[in-house]
Amino acid sequence: MPENRPVPDNLSDIPLTFTLAGEELELKSLEQFKDTGNRLALMFVVDISRSMDADTFRLHREALLEWVKGLKDNDTVALLTVGDEAKLLQDFTRDHEVLGRSLENLSPTDNNTHLHRGLKQAMERIRASDQDLPTRRVIVVLSDGENDAIGDVTLEEVRQTIKNHRVPIFTIGFYRTPLSVARKKSLKKLGEFSRSSGGDFVRVDGPVKESYARLQEALDHTWVAELSCSECPGAGGAHYLKTKFSSTDQVLEDQILLKTRKVDTFLERLNSILRQPLALITGGVTLVLLLIFLLFVFRRKEPELQTDAEELEPSNKIETEAEAEKDEVSKADEEQKNQQRTKVLKQEESTGP
Repeated sequence: MPENRPVPDNLSDIPLTFTLAGEELELKSLEQFKDTGNRLALMFVVDISRSMDADTFRLHREALLEWVKGLKDNDTVALLTVGDEAKLLQDFTRDHEVLGRSLENLSPTDNNTHLHRGLKQAMERIRASDQDLPTRRVIVVLSDGENDAIGDVTLEEVRQTIKNHRVPIFTIGFYRTPLSVARKKSLKKLGEFSRSSGGDFVRVDGPVKESYARLQEALDHTWVAELSCSECPGAGGAHYLKTKFSSTDQVLEDQILLKTRKVDTFLERLNSILRQPLALITGGVTLVLLLIFLLFVFRRKEPELQTDAEELEPSNKIETEAEAEKDEVSKADEEQKNQQRTKVLKQEESTGP
């Protein structure tokens, strides 16, 4: 397969085939990413070592700030620096002003460059499952490619991480004349990282803003395919998705290992529970014993309540009769007093003054 051949502008005119675990998939739609309206997650990896010229670094920093300002509101962005250490200055956020302030404070002040460690850390972070990131995830690197830190992550480790995660790396190769043999080798290594990950490499040998515009155009010139399969391979495993397209003068092929998640259905979860007889029996016996105990307690309480009611009923009756007898005595006394008053009044009337 020829290397470094540009992908045609219109892939819809070229026969494309996709296979997953040996089964050919149906291509339902194919469009460029910029036309989908989907969100984007960007991880900026910026080299802040002294090998970066201060004046030129300022121009790159301004170009990065313009890039951040032009992002869509729902795009997510993060910033990681590589120098004496690989440091995540700003984790993924939609607050572009916060990240812009972090960029404004950057300057090439460190003595070493932990580039390999930073790339590995960036790929692992952008693929982490503890964050709500969009499907399209990209790493953008600004560096001259030098990795002079002692005991740093090896070149082979970076290659293996790229192979495992397949996060596209788009690189701005910091370019300064005259180019030494060592610097040419470092820039070539950056180009390898970009191509093997599915990204692109732009060497800045002219106006900085134009170089960034070319890189953004390459990032937007990404095709998004929607695929379907009649009998997809079982979930929960790993399968290769292979892509192949042909033109009159070239045939391009690539593949990526996809890890699928298994989603349990209700019946599968129920079946899993039923496969645990000890837990099921223990829970059932406990429930039955609890019901028997409650039934025994309520049945025992019912006669006691009836007995208490019967014992209270005669006493209530006695109290009622006593109160009635007391009322009759009071009425008799009152009537006798009234009769005496009447008799006295009659005597007084008969005697007269």
